[in-house]
Amino acid sequence: MINIISKYTNSVKNGIFQCNLDMCPFCKRTPDAFKRHDCRNRSFLLIIDGLVHKVKSYITRWRCPFCGHSFTVYPEFALPYKRYVRYVILEKSTQYIEAGLSVKEKKVTYRSLAKENKMAIGYACTESGHIDERQFAHSTIHRWLSTLSCFTNTLNRARQLIKQKSPSSTIFRNIIPISPQKYRSNQRKEELQICRQLLLVDREYRKLFGPSVFPHLATVCQWK
Repeated sequence: MINIISKYTNSVKNGIFQCNLDMCPFCKRTPDAFKRHDCRNRSFLLIIDGLVHKVKSYITRWRCPFCGHSFTVYPEFALPYKRYVRYVILEKSTQYIEAGLSVKEKKVTYRSLAKENKMAIGYACTESGHIDERQFAHSTIHRWLSTLSCFTNTLNRARQLIKQKSPSSTIFRNIIPISPQKYRSNQRKEELQICRQLLLVDREYRKLFGPSVFPHLATVCQWK
């Protein structure tokens, strides 16, 4: 993952990186090219061997020559407003939401996922050697699931594309159970069901098309 981030960072720094969208998220028109509007510094967090590491990179914004709207194109490893890289967010979210469906399965909680090998996930030392005593907060995973449940437009669009590509796909007939231990309200139950549907659909989408629904399709759907 560090190599992927480094490659992307260097391409932005050297002016090589280009907007990979073929359609404006706002006017839905297809220009010959989008013009780079802005480039912002951004630090990303990833978990390696039970420690949180910080890696510096960039976020780019582009402008549509037709409608004049500017929009952010996130790299393949990022999600909007989240400092942790995508693979950590999706991995932890999947582990939590798909656990507990069988009485024989080991109980998985937010707190248990905030540990590796029964040890709290801490922060790696900074480049200057400063010791960061913070720990990965279990409440972070709760917020990730809340965010993923908001991407209903992306979920519906991915379903449409899957149906067009593979009408016989069983993804539309899957029952989406959620362990009753994971929610205390109907609203939270609904959020978790949407999250699980999104994770399952993303898995099927990758099988059919290669890339994830994040970030390309989600950007076209304006991250909704």
